[in-house]
Amino acid sequence: MEATSVPHHKPKTGKKAALKKASAKAERKLRSLGLEQVSHPNVPKKEKKAVSGPLGMQRKIKASAEKEMLRAHLAVPDRTGGHEAPRVVVVMGPKGVGKSTIIRCLVKHYTKKKVGEIVGPITVASGGKKRLSFLEVDGELPSMIDAAKIADLVLLVIDVSFGFEMETFEFLNICSVHGMPRVIGVLTHLDKIREGKKMKKMKKHMKNRFTNEITQGAKLFCFSGLTVGGEYLKREVQNLARFISVTKFKIITWRNEHGYILVDRLEDKTEESKDDNFGRTVAFFGYLHGTYLRFPRGSNFKMHLPGVGDVTVDDVAQLPDPCPLPYKEDGSSRRRKLSDKERAIHAPMGEISGISYDQDAIYINLPNQTVRLTGNIQPESEGEVMIRDLQQIKSSIDEKLQSGKLEILRQSLVNENSHSEDLSNSTEFLEDDASDIDSQEGCKENSLKEISDNGSEDQLENDAERTRFGLGSKNENERIIGKWKVAKDDLQVDSRPRNLTKWIYDKRLHPDEVCLKDLSSFIPSGSMETDCSRFVVTSQCNLLKDPNLKKRFSNSELVEENEDHSYESSQDDFTDEVSEYSSNDDSDVNKETFSDLSSEDSSPDEDNEDAASADSQEERIMKKTEKKMQFDAAYDAGALDKMSSEEDMSFDEAWKLRLAERESKRKQKLANLDEESRQMMEGFPPGTYLRLQVKDIPEDFMRYFNPFSPLILGAVKIGEEQFCHIRARLKRHRWKKGLLKCSDPLIFSVGWRRFQSIPVYSSEDQNGRNRYLKYTPEHLHCDATFFGPRMALGTGVICFQRLDGPNTSNFRVAASGYISEVNGDFNIVKKLKLVGEPLKVFKNSAFIRGMFHSDLEVSKYLGAKIRTVSGIRGAIKKPLKSPPGAFRATFEDKILMSDIVFLRAWVKVFLESYCVDVQDRLCPPSSEIRHLMKTLRELRVVQQIPIPRNEDSEYRTIDERPEQRYFRPLYMPPSLQATLPFSSKPKLIPAKEKQRLSSLEKEMSAVMDPKERKEQKMFQMLNTIRNERNKKRKMANKARLEVKRKEMEREEAERQQRIDERRKRRYTLRGAAKKRQKIID
Repeated sequence: MEATSVPHHKPKTGKKAALKKASAKAERKLRSLGLEQVSHPNVPKKEKKAVSGPLGMQRKIKASAEKEMLRAHLAVPDRTGGHEAPRVVVVMGPKGVGKSTIIRCLVKHYTKKKVGEIVGPITVASGGKKRLSFLEVDGELPSMIDAAKIADLVLLVIDVSFGFEMETFEFLNICSVHGMPRVIGVLTHLDKIREGKKMKKMKKHMKNRFTNEITQGAKLFCFSGLTVGGEYLKREVQNLARFISVTKFKIITWRNEHGYILVDRLEDKTEESKDDNFGRTVAFFGYLHGTYLRFPRGSNFKMHLPGVGDVTVDDVAQLPDPCPLPYKEDGSSRRRKLSDKERAIHAPMGEISGISYDQDAIYINLPNQTVRLTGNIQPESEGEVMIRDLQQIKSSIDEKLQSGKLEILRQSLVNENSHSEDLSNSTEFLEDDASDIDSQEGCKENSLKEISDNGSEDQLENDAERTRFGLGSKNENERIIGKWKVAKDDLQVDSRPRNLTKWIYDKRLHPDEVCLKDLSSFIPSGSMETDCSRFVVTSQCNLLKDPNLKKRFSNSELVEENEDHSYESSQDDFTDEVSEYSSNDDSDVNKETFSDLSSEDSSPDEDNEDAASADSQEERIMKKTEKKMQFDAAYDAGALDKMSSEEDMSFDEAWKLRLAERESKRKQKLANLDEESRQMMEGFPPGTYLRLQVKDIPEDFMRYFNPFSPLILGAVKIGEEQFCHIRARLKRHRWKKGLLKCSDPLIFSVGWRRFQSIPVYSSEDQNGRNRYLKYTPEHLHCDATFFGPRMALGTGVICFQRLDGPNTSNFRVAASGYISEVNGDFNIVKKLKLVGEPLKVFKNSAFIRGMFHSDLEVSKYLGAKIRTVSGIRGAIKKPLKSPPGAFRATFEDKILMSDIVFLRAWVKVFLESYCVDVQDRLCPPSSEIRHLMKTLRELRVVQQIPIPRNEDSEYRTIDERPEQRYFRPLYMPPSLQATLPFSSKPKLIPAKEKQRLSSLEKEMSAVMDPKERKEQKMFQMLNTIRNERNKKRKMANKARLEVKRKEMEREEAERQQRIDERRKRRYTLRGAAKKRQKIID
């Protein structure tokens, strides 16, 4: 049955229908009169335009320009070294949300190793050129403050079953002050919500709240639940790792200017003969983050240890990297994923794979299944012999292949003990070993798919490199072995010179394929019949470093360029010499350059020419390399947009180009220095693993050391160890209960430091005066002046009243802001109002008393402006002899004896010079921090002191003055009344006397006689009967109206039902008629 389309019903009522009717009526009228159509007042006017109006376009241009300006930021040079130092990933959340489980899953994803208890930083190799340091942070304020200062990425863990907690918002506020890092939210405990609709609604609510707190588009991951092994799902962890790998980290100004060390291990180096009460000598180990750190020789370098104070570094040493990068920039191997041996991990405070560090030694825990069998027992069966032979293997096939050497010239070494069958057998051994590992882990997928799923960050970054070399997804060793087999079967000698340019610079060939492509031109005469499997594989770079082979390429610059890894720069420079890299034809240049490859040695004449042109070649290579570095730096900065000159660029682009040129010049100057001079001038680069020895550390630091809290050593620049008065722009947090009182101590977190100081609040008037404020204003900023270490302008400041634990119910962040002025002449004034009263009043002067105590005080205020409550202004003239403190003052009009005279003055407020470091690491955990000042309220509560009452400050009733003041009537002399016009003359009309009752009449009482009492009683009875009758009548009318209302409702319902039935029947008949008419048509 075909579905019939419902016809469109045109509106017959409403505003639009009325406008259409009015428009049609106006058109008919105009058409009948033969006139043109004019605008009707009730019809909207349609303006016919070829283009839109200029105002709308102007608004769009203005809006787009404002949006661009909001996005624009001045480019700053990156001094953090990029990915050289491990990126710090802080996993933050309240207690019991799943932080440790997330770190364990991520570490297992990157390293294939299980981690026990999360203690201290855990550094892993996440990719070829990337490392990550995972750090767990709980709800303790010192830990959150230190973690927010060093975090590059924050994984904010949220329990969905409970919702957002107070610690989450406190940590976001701390991060926003010290430099907002990248934040990724992770929702856990989703399995506790059983209902699907409720879970969907909760996810939507959490995402909206999360984006409102951070920014639109913030990433939020959902972990559905735990597996049987107590871990999150593998796919969810892999998705989180992928987002971590592609995250672009921000350049934080403070870290771009200050270096710091995230301590992952420490040792007490104090001599045993010393007493525990003496200062300790502690060695700190960790990676250098931030910018370059330069330790001047011959002088002690100060660093700040949060929770302890400033410390002096006694000795600095650079140690080997415990978690090295798998791929260096000068390396030749470029693979898509990391092998198991390259998945490095470094966690000295924890226990990883049975290795744990202590102050005295390193402990290795060997499980029973990893212990080898003893060699004293004689093996009996053949299988036991094979197993013991395998146990005696000290290195794998990968290590043997990489450590072996292949000499393809006449000095090549022959491995007499190797056979071609051994390589194939080794390949099978690798496959069997991989299958065993898969079976042990309980994976149902094959090993290749598992490696692909658990690949490193290079899977997302090196796709282009993989396509360039034509690599597949199989193991590299298997591919090389297959090439060797093909070379063994199809090995032939060709005396014609080969096109080595193609082999070296062809993008489609892997470096190992170059060595295995065609060996005929490299193998010397007399060794062609030797089996090719008897040679040991070596890399291309080691082959090109051979002196005999390098001598044959002395006339070409291609080998030098390849050794410097600058093929991209030489691609344009050598276009005249090599026309096509993919061609197999021998050009003239190839004949001149490679004609003597088949011979063993070159002629002496050619050697002399090569030696003579060596200097010129090196000079050319240096110039090309320098030019390439400048181009790369400018290109990376985005300053090359095909612009001819700097005048054609915008300010932002010109600034980026200027920074790139400055960076390239700096690198060029430092490249000419030796390693020692460069380190003295530049310092240790970020990513260096350092050992810092510090003396005179308090012994309580080692006694109460908490490894679960992040420990950092921050560099202190020159001048930052000096103390001065600082002015900051502060605002009380909207969730902080109560106002902040002036002169109450606060704990400030500025830079690396945490210290307690006494702020003085003030606000600036329009005339530039800084007025003293007793309390912080509501929802407004104010200035806070305090004493502390000197910091750069614009540095973030966050304040706390106490460093309470996470069990408190109040919001712990008191205020936040930034430093606006340092070491200035801060003149904060306080309003002072002195009050006096007239002693004797004259015409335009008076004697005032009660405002001062002595003549000396009066002398200081001679000429000061005073005024009365009524607004009469005056000035202080001269002190009186008696009483003490009285003075004569002149006024602009005569004052009264009842007037109050006051003096409005401004007094400078004294600024306290108080600053104490918060030494929370020298106290036991969960205890009160010592040496900190308490507020006045806390002291009253502890000592149970009541609030003092000042009787003069309390409000009381004023008895000296009458409640109502009476003034004498205005007297006008008769002579003045006679001269006035009639309208201004006073009208004296006598008041009319009111009829008043006499006192006798008021006191007379009305007494009724018996007849009047009888009549009064009868009237009362009649009124009572009438009132009762009216009451019954009202009740009857109410009942009758109620019955009538119900009857009318019933009739109305029946009538509406009949109307609906008739309407339904009418519509049915009309529809049937239309359907019949449609069928007929």
